[in-house]
Amino acid sequence: MKTLSKTRERFYCDRLRADVEKWCRECHACGARKGPKTRTKGRLQRYNVGAPFERMALDILGPLPVTTRGNRYVLVLMDYFTKWSADHEATGCTPAHMLFGRTLRLPCDILFGRPSDTPSSPNEYLNNLEARLESVHAFARERIKLASERMKTRYDSGATGHHFKEGDQVWMYNPKRRRGLSPKLQQNWEGPYTIVKKLNDVI
Repeated sequence: MKTLSKTRERFYCDRLRADVEKWCRECHACGARKGPKTRTKGRLQRYNVGAPFERMALDILGPLPVTTRGNRYVLVLMDYFTKWSADHEATGCTPAHMLFGRTLRLPCDILFGRPSDTPSSPNEYLNNLEARLESVHAFARERIKLASERMKTRYDSGATGHHFKEGDQVWMYNPKRRRGLSPKLQQNWEGPYTIVKKLNDVI
């Protein structure tokens, strides 16, 4: 440590190393301007879902070319359980089958027809639909669980766990590049902050 070496050239005390390390650790200017964060990753956190619309993902796509109505963004919503329009490896089913209990009709089915599966009564349809949905949801939950376990095993093979506890002081990496200012003089870290509450390993 350069600071320790320079200090030893001029001073002596029994706890010099500990004092210098404590001073450097608590120096706000040093902490805010230290180098980029080490490229490490924590362990994968799993969030399994068990029913349609239990958890949704939202994304904004754009900016895109402006339409005739003045729109340039697309709002994308995805259900974590049924996923997107095609068969998904994790569930083994299409979203339509998982949501409605049946395969959607295509234009060719309307044009050429398809075998009729119309039930004899509304009660029969309701009972059959409930049984189909329960079966396909149970099947999908098991598939999602297995796929999640495989993904976590692969991801965690190169991960390093960092465990924080309430009361720990931490720095947050938040680089802000400003024009006309050398990156050497910019503060890449904010803090230190004190952890007041821990909900899980990532929050």
